[in-house]
Amino acid sequence: MVGGCGTVFRVGVEGLSPFVETLPTSGQVETAVFILGSNLAGTTSVTFNGIPAEFTVVSSTEINATVPTGATTGKVKVQTPLGTLTSNVSFRVYLTPPPGSGADRPFETSPLPSWRTALRQVPGG
Repeated sequence: MVGGCGTVFRVGVEGLSPFVETLPTSGQVETAVFILGSNLAGTTSVTFNGIPAEFTVVSSTEINATVPTGATTGKVKVQTPLGTLTSNVSFRVYLTPPPGSGADRPFETSPLPSWRTALRQVPGG
């Protein structure tokens, strides 16, 4: 109790690593994505589950990137002068069903062995 005004709490965030957040958190190839974080100035690369993406550093807290061809669902990584930052959640990559395929919903890519990619229909997509 401090001066009869209540209890003082201290909340620590030790062990919380720096990360980046993507907006949106899912999209198709060529989707524009905002990457938010801190200390992003000087970024040298952005990857979507290991696939290099085109990007522009807007400020020390924002990057504009485009989901690259070949990207699959997984983490987004940003290489900065201070180290590698990883997204706090996986970015979900969707493919548009081919015309005439009979599919009426987008497909999500799932990383499998490097020689193939599995597709599954996304519920409600």
